[in-house]
Amino acid sequence: MHIKKIENRSSLLLLCLTSCLFFSESYLKHFYGNVDELENLNEALDAAGLDGNVILIAVDARGKTQHLKTALNTIHNLRHVGRSDNVMLLTGGEEDCRFIANQRVVRVRVCTWSDNLNSSSDWWPGLDQSRSVDRIWFNRLHFFDKILQARSKIGLLMTDTDVCYYGNPFPFLESLNKSVVLNGNPDGLNIGLIYARKYKFSPSDTFDLFKEVARRMKSFRLAGINSTIVSKRNSRVYWDQNIVNDVVQQFVTGEPTYFRSCWIGFGDLGYNSTCFADCCNSPHPFGLKPGAREEENSMAWYIHRTLVPLFVLGSHVKPAMTSFKTRPEIAVTNLGGCGNPSVPLEHENQCRNISFPTKLAWMKGKNCWYEALDALPESL
Repeated sequence: MHIKKIENRSSLLLLCLTSCLFFSESYLKHFYGNVDELENLNEALDAAGLDGNVILIAVDARGKTQHLKTALNTIHNLRHVGRSDNVMLLTGGEEDCRFIANQRVVRVRVCTWSDNLNSSSDWWPGLDQSRSVDRIWFNRLHFFDKILQARSKIGLLMTDTDVCYYGNPFPFLESLNKSVVLNGNPDGLNIGLIYARKYKFSPSDTFDLFKEVARRMKSFRLAGINSTIVSKRNSRVYWDQNIVNDVVQQFVTGEPTYFRSCWIGFGDLGYNSTCFADCCNSPHPFGLKPGAREEENSMAWYIHRTLVPLFVLGSHVKPAMTSFKTRPEIAVTNLGGCGNPSVPLEHENQCRNISFPTKLAWMKGKNCWYEALDALPESL
């Protein structure tokens, strides 16, 4: 068993807790620690990727245990299909992993955390996301890219915690014979599930897609720190799902695409004189021109305000998302399952209907909630 040594008493306590928890299975590698350094990340991947596959689950407790419980439930669910040992759990901090080590309900071999973006100075003024879900969204895509860069060969699945697994997902994903499998349909992508398979025959630039996602997320975040035009209402500019959809569209069409991030996230600004970050690099599909005088944009602005909500997931997106002949190593399919017998899972975000008022109710209704987790405390 290995736990990365960090010189302080709290980490020593964590070491003791984890050692006791996993003493009976000491023949397997374990890792609990910070993975900001590449050496540590590789040790965590060595522990999780025993067969070359890793499942990345990212949660941030923010003082409460509910998100950690849902992660533990997913790991328990994966254990029943023989895949819990592949999980690399990425949390918001050492306190989260201490809770994971101390509980005795679900065994977790690899629990990690990062100090990335944990300061208010890393975020827009008046929009401190250092203790919010946005931070873990940033970090999971940051580490998805970092893991792919760190490994020459790997099968990497990023999963939300509201997924019910009915079977081992890797045979199905590998059967598609693609380097990247994205979850969704021609109307748009849902990034609750992303799979990348890096092997010697993968096109050399395939995984640049995730480098560009990480670059844009960083660019929008840093540009807003010194900007006087942004406010909380523009935070969708750096919404991870918008960015991934834009990058994939650009990747398969070769045309600069910032539509969802810039033109939806900044629509209310009017764009009369100021451009933000990379937003001027992509034309508005309805003719709105960044930097133009207001009267020049009046008709385009009217069209944008009235018609974009009708077409943003329709005619504008659909042609781009069906152009994958240019990138045959990428597949878009409905990984959400939703009753499809060929997909060994279901994603609550895509499948839940009005008969289930909450995510928890849906998971219990699907018999994929581990009720022993209900006895865990609600706060760290």
